[in-house]
Amino acid sequence: MRYWWVSAAVALAFLGATVPPGHAQQTTTAATLTGAAVTPGDLPPGLSFDQNRSGVRTTEDGSPSYLATFVGTGSGDVPIMGVINILSEYPDSASGLDRVFNRFRTNLRGDAVEVAVPGLGEGSRAFTVTTRAMGGAFTASTIFIALRRADVVSGVAVTSLGANAQTDLALRLAQGVDQRLAASLH
Repeated sequence: MRYWWVSAAVALAFLGATVPPGHAQQTTTAATLTGAAVTPGDLPPGLSFDQNRSGVRTTEDGSPSYLATFVGTGSGDVPIMGVINILSEYPDSASGLDRVFNRFRTNLRGDAVEVAVPGLGEGSRAFTVTTRAMGGAFTASTIFIALRRADVVSGVAVTSLGANAQTDLALRLAQGVDQRLAASLH
């Protein structure tokens, strides 16, 4: 039950970064975003793809965006509650990176601490936040990594039980997205 609650809270925080799904036709860019996104094969056991919270969307500016949501099943070795990956096209990806980063940081409750990440894409930023949930019954940590490549901004968030953010996993996922973007946007 607590996995569902925290996963739902994290998903709602991240869904605030996009506009609900529209009826726009998928473009080449939308296919590129979908193809570069985190997949179930990238993840450790214990996470399930959530089709109801995933799919092609549009940004507040009408540009294509793709959201991939994975929810913890309560199994597996690592206490991961959820993974979110968003990829969006921005005409000015430098300001888009800051926009996505700041929106996610604002939507996640708790004291965010910016952390250094190795160079990803043409620019990247990251933060962690630890929150107490259900009246302090347990602690959850989230790491969010945002990167930009060409006109695409991607964010990867990993939320887990405990006070230690799953930084290595988030970095590995962000690197995979970045490599796929580099290959498709050459």
